[in-house]
Amino acid sequence: MRLGLGIGLGARQVLAAAAPSAPSFRYWRVVSGTTSGGYFELQELELRDRVGGTNLATSSASLSVLSTANGDKNNLIKGVPGFWVGNNSNAFTAQEWVQYDMGAPTAVGEVVLTPNTANRLGQFYVVGSNNLSTWTLLYSSRNLSYTSGVAYAFPLSTIVPDGGAPSYRYIKLEVNSTPDGYAGLGGIELRANAGSFAISVDHTKMVASTEFPGQVARYVLDADDSTYWLSANATPPHSLVYDFGIATGCAELVIKRSTENRYPLTFKVYGSADNSAFTQLKSLSQATWVYGTEYTFSLI
Repeated sequence: MRLGLGIGLGARQVLAAAAPSAPSFRYWRVVSGTTSGGYFELQELELRDRVGGTNLATSSASLSVLSTANGDKNNLIKGVPGFWVGNNSNAFTAQEWVQYDMGAPTAVGEVVLTPNTANRLGQFYVVGSNNLSTWTLLYSSRNLSYTSGVAYAFPLSTIVPDGGAPSYRYIKLEVNSTPDGYAGLGGIELRANAGSFAISVDHTKMVASTEFPGQVARYVLDADDSTYWLSANATPPHSLVYDFGIATGCAELVIKRSTENRYPLTFKVYGSADNSAFTQLKSLSQATWVYGTEYTFSLI
């Protein structure tokens, strides 16, 4: 699977280093995850041929969106006054997206997003496709804090997993012991490259062995520390399984504890091609967990 800072300059803020190569696709889509303001809202969208280069998203006829609650998609073209707001206030009901059709495969090295309301950009990811069926992840962000009217630039590149990263379709985190038997986690990221962004971005692909009502598996992917997954019982082992759809290289696992003292003391990571036969990748332990802190574990 191909998976996929900055300085301030006036109204423009660059958040990441230059991408080594610009991927080429016909269709480009920015997909919203969780926002602290609920809705997904933008002033402008730019797709540049390279980092700091020429904006190619200049035709409103080539723009499409999942839905509209307010404003107009055509306002997303750079220089056009106004804004657009998606109709869904809950990413778990429907993930809003903005899409641009280049007409033919075209290299894009940078996406630039300008939020209209600061708390309505939030978590998002960028994918490319040539057929509207198979999508390649190129970038993801779990940041929930932005400034209204500031243009944020994100480099895009084809993601090459770190050397030695195990490659499986399914990755399972198995929690073997906790302080009281229940397992609770506030956040999980799977990364292709150490220190890079999450490649586990689709909340519909995370499944738990059990879930306490209202505290479900998908909450570990929402970038919101106040929501979390909790097992339905106090009898380990408890597990979470993420399905990439195809074999995908994972170099790193990142975990954040929940607000409850039900963090993993001992846990294992497995990979599988069929969600049936699993290969153990790591056996791990962590005695102390601080709320709000990311704990990183190599899978290589």
